[in-house]
Amino acid sequence: MSQEIRKKILDYLASHNYLAMGTAGLDGKPSVHTMGYVAVGSTVYCVTTKDSEKIMHIKKNPDVAFVVDESYNKVFDIKGIQIKGKAKLLEDRAELDSAVRLLVGRFPEFAATGPNPIVVIFKIEPSEGWFIDYSKGIGHRERVRF
Repeated sequence: MSQEIRKKILDYLASHNYLAMGTAGLDGKPSVHTMGYVAVGSTVYCVTTKDSEKIMHIKKNPDVAFVVDESYNKVFDIKGIQIKGKAKLLEDRAELDSAVRLLVGRFPEFAATGPNPIVVIFKIEPSEGWFIDYSKGIGHRERVRF
């Protein structure tokens, strides 16, 4: 069963472009950030500026959570994924180059900006996730560990 849930999560992750990521603020209070992303398996890559609030939060506490879902008109139509994991700034040149290619492939507008010294890329490596499907009942979630 967990392999089936994992596949549902990975397929959903691969078929969407945006997530809402929660971080713990410097004061410990939660903050949510909408971001474009690209996934390689269960690892998610995002781009932002090095002085952004989310990067300050991640440097202090790399534990993050995110949701990928859609707009719904009815409660029983809700479907999506929830993921908990750790965020890490990329420093390895090969991984950075690969992430840039993937992000430009998904978001071609990044190519027009060219190299930018204020831009950083980070990845989120999940520890656990849930596939949400309210058509099976309110609150229906299926869990998997990564």
